[in-house]
Amino acid sequence: MNQSKVFYMSSLLFAAVSISAWAALPGFTEQALQARLESVLLGTLWPSGEIAKPVCATPIFVEFSASRENLTSQLWQKILSPEFHLPRPTGLGSTYDSPSGHFRIHYTTTGSDAVYQPLVDMNPLDGVPDYVNLCGIVLDSSWLVEVTQLGFTSPPSDSFYLFLPGSKDNGGDGKYDVYLDNIANTGTAGYTAPETTQTLGSRRWTSYLVLRNDYSIYGGSFLDLLRVTAAHEFFHAIQFGLDVYEYEYYPPDTARFPGDTLTPFKMAWLEMSAVWAEEQVYDTINDYRGFLPSFLGLPWLSLKTFTYSFQNQYSTGYHPYGSCLWPIFLSERLGGAGVIKAIWDKCGQYTGDNAFNDPPSRKSATRQVLDSLGLGFEQTFREFTVWNYFTASRTEAGFGYSEGAGFGAKIDSFKFYSVANDTITGTVDSVSHPPQNLGSNYLVFATNPSDTAGGLYLSFQGVDNALWLGTAVPHAYGSVPTLKSFSYNSLTLSGQARVYNWKNYDEIVMILGAGNPLPFEDFRYSYQAYHNPYLSGAETFADAIGDIFPNPFKFSEVSAANFPIFLSGNSFCDIGIFTVGGELVKKIRLDLPPGDNSNPGFAPSWDGRDEDGKLVSSGVYICKIRTKNISVTKKLAVIR
Repeated sequence: MNQSKVFYMSSLLFAAVSISAWAALPGFTEQALQARLESVLLGTLWPSGEIAKPVCATPIFVEFSASRENLTSQLWQKILSPEFHLPRPTGLGSTYDSPSGHFRIHYTTTGSDAVYQPLVDMNPLDGVPDYVNLCGIVLDSSWLVEVTQLGFTSPPSDSFYLFLPGSKDNGGDGKYDVYLDNIANTGTAGYTAPETTQTLGSRRWTSYLVLRNDYSIYGGSFLDLLRVTAAHEFFHAIQFGLDVYEYEYYPPDTARFPGDTLTPFKMAWLEMSAVWAEEQVYDTINDYRGFLPSFLGLPWLSLKTFTYSFQNQYSTGYHPYGSCLWPIFLSERLGGAGVIKAIWDKCGQYTGDNAFNDPPSRKSATRQVLDSLGLGFEQTFREFTVWNYFTASRTEAGFGYSEGAGFGAKIDSFKFYSVANDTITGTVDSVSHPPQNLGSNYLVFATNPSDTAGGLYLSFQGVDNALWLGTAVPHAYGSVPTLKSFSYNSLTLSGQARVYNWKNYDEIVMILGAGNPLPFEDFRYSYQAYHNPYLSGAETFADAIGDIFPNPFKFSEVSAANFPIFLSGNSFCDIGIFTVGGELVKKIRLDLPPGDNSNPGFAPSWDGRDEDGKLVSSGVYICKIRTKNISVTKKLAVIR
């Protein structure tokens, strides 16, 4: 976009509604937002250095819309209209409706905004540049897959603009508007800008999409970049039509990430799911793989990491794009794209951030969906951390990502040990990058060829209070890995696992994750491992009954309390739940198999109802748990 276009602003005044009303932003935060917008629209230098691989600028426009009522107007004269709104691109005098009729494409064949090969009109010969025809086909493909096939709700129409005072610009009709513009910053592949809503207070917002007039500046398979950018940006339009408020906000003084580049707005879920959408529409292009080093190479970072730092492939700004592995994992592990649609549908039922974080009096969208599938968030995240290890050269046939062998990047295991007869101890200080919330660490233990019997004992001790998820993965090269959850004591923050017959494996991977979505912190721990010559033959262990979880049992957050049971053989399990006065509330009897019956979906559970099927009152309950070989009594707090 040339500078004269920016200074000329059409009269674009919508209802005075911002995406959210925050307190006035600190000056340094507002100046950083202004610098990013000027970089995209005017081509000034990106405020945090170069952009190594072109990215989506949509989060900047979301941040502006969320903040605009609290911005200092005199700072924004270069890029804002008198009404203090971002204008749609101007100077694009020609239009073309895509074959499906869903999109109106605005373009020009002259000047700095002229489309790629503006005089090439051969396929078809219709008076429209072939590049524009291709854009129409690409956009229609995105609609076909994302809306028609996957079932996502189509973006709201802007046809109602005609009925607003002042003849507001809706591109000429109610079709979804796409502008082929010479975006000034070459680090920007495209963007989707949220505009307004027909009903005051609605979470469903209109938007428009901006693609480049010419992607040949990037060389290589530049038309593939057009394709994935269109699929990506159109999914942002779908997101805004479900819940434009679906982002996290943290006051600047609590934004904890190094290199945060001064943004309190965190939009990781928007970006990772938009990259996932690229794969759904154009599965063979695989542009997402270029973002994976920032995720697989930095596994300790939170899954929700979001910054504007793009200097190289390991920069944290690319992390939300590499985090596309989370929705890819969910859709591959759980049977298809429907699980992502279900999560976004749940996001659309609540105004504001609820993709990962539990809002007041309800579970997060992701937790609701995973609970409904009988898996639970924690167990699903545990499997995700295992899949992430077995990529690139570690890929095993029949396990993990369908395209994992082609990733090129693989998990950084920051410790590798060859275990002999000594004890390996890792202190808190020896863990240079402890996991953040929804982050993970990987420690790899190689078996000692001189040891012919026994196994490996692993343990960890949490120093900081996290939802620690420990997984041991015994692995023989060329075979599908096995997963073994650590037994975990939530009161002491400690866990342990035993791997029998280590001579059967080439490596034993210890994965330790922090399964809590909040707070944004580094969570420290220590660990220990040693060879135990007695861990050979058939795996045996004494019966044990773990801590009831969650405790307290909050009806508003979870659907059941779980009773972890570890059995040396087949056994009955009797659970009696009593009031503190000794009155029987509920009796549960099950037959359980030997082994670890501790994970949600396998552990005995109680839904908080009495023998008559009614929810019990808040209070403390006595739980008597008995198996063939052991009997314990525990307390459970219930909050209704």
